[in-house]
Amino acid sequence: NEVPFQRVEGGPNGGIAFCMDLPANATRTFKLISARETEAAEGVKVDESHPDYIEIANGLTGVRVPKVYSPLTTTPKAPIQGVRFRDGSWSPAGTPLHFKNSNNEGGVTRVDAMEVTVKENGLIRAVVEVSYLTTSPELSYGALKVRPAGPAHYTTTFTLERGQPSVLIDTETDLYSTFSLSLYGCVLPTQ
Repeated sequence: NEVPFQRVEGGPNGGIAFCMDLPANATRTFKLISARETEAAEGVKVDESHPDYIEIANGLTGVRVPKVYSPLTTTPKAPIQGVRFRDGSWSPAGTPLHFKNSNNEGGVTRVDAMEVTVKENGLIRAVVEVSYLTTSPELSYGALKVRPAGPAHYTTTFTLERGQPSVLIDTETDLYSTFSLSLYGCVLPTQ
């Protein structure tokens, strides 16, 4: 039986990701055949048709990330512009991304560039990266100088896989930053 697969990043020649069901204590052998990739009705979808954001969803959950826009401000759009709930509704976009310096004070001098890259787009897995390059004042913590004034970066990578109920979010930065979004509307916590 054919199983859905896609080519993915990783290793010197890339890799292959595929989905299949394997019961406990079972063994299954697969053979790769060149010719075509399988088609699957359900999987991860990357929708770039919206004017302000890219939507990554898998039927269970999803995330919206901003498209590149201008002019950039010192408080750009947050890397998460919405989260998809199980019922198909979406959270609101939330607050802008705020960069801070020492002791939660100050901010970046300017946001120099923004880049949004769809790194993988297949039925099994989608990976999207949102990056901001900034010029920032010195970052210190008390008397400790953490980073000198100059170029700084903020990058968030989103990975969503077929059939998974969560989005992997990985952020790398040399800035102190905050943003928030409200999940209250669909979650409706009681405590």
